[in-house]
Formats: sequence, structure tokens, C-alpha cells
Amino acid sequence: MKLSTEGQSVERSGGVLRCPHCGGGLLRHLEVEVFTRAEGAAAVIKTTTASDGQARSTLIANRASGNPSPCGGGLRIKLTCDDCDAAPFFLTLGRHQGGIELGWAD
Repeated sequence: MKLSTEGQSVERSGGVLRCPHCGGGLLRHLEVEVFTRAEGAAAVIKTTTASDGQARSTLIANRASGNPSPCGGGLRIKLTCDDCDAAPFFLTLGRHQGGIELGWAD
């Protein structure tokens, strides 16, 4: 199964998410970031949970937050690939014009 976004693709094959850099299947998540924001608000609550169990929430300007959604809340999962030497990257989900956009970000 291939999930596509504009100019990017997220592949799911046999239940394994594939690295966007090398196509490998040995991904590990480092942290999860959840962005809670009222539509159009200037600030967002960014909650980060790391793989070691540490969690923190901060109120931050949306423009500086890394929120993948231009108009509401969003989610980023920070990943690393054991199959290649790519720097950590993000799988993103963001609300835009009534839909959910799925993509990759550095």
C-alpha cells in the first residue's frame, strides 16, 4: 500500500513503514510531538514525549513550533533508520483545508 502526498510518498508494505531515504524497514521512533491548537490561533501547545518516557509541554508561537498544520493541530513522529546513516527525520500529519496531509520532513 502506498500513501501519497504532493511530491512525496509514504510506503507501507506488509505492515512496515519504509525509510524515505533508503527504503529500509528498520525505523525506530525517537520522540512524538503533538501540536494542540485552535484553528487560526497564534500559539500552540507542543507536547513532546521521548522514547525514554520523558514528556514536556510548552506554549509556543505556532510559526516557531514545527507544527505541520498551517491551520490547526498536528503530529510529528521523529524517526531514525538503522539501515542508513540519514539524520533523524519526521513522519508528519497535519490538518489542511479539511483534510489530513501525511508526509516526511527533515
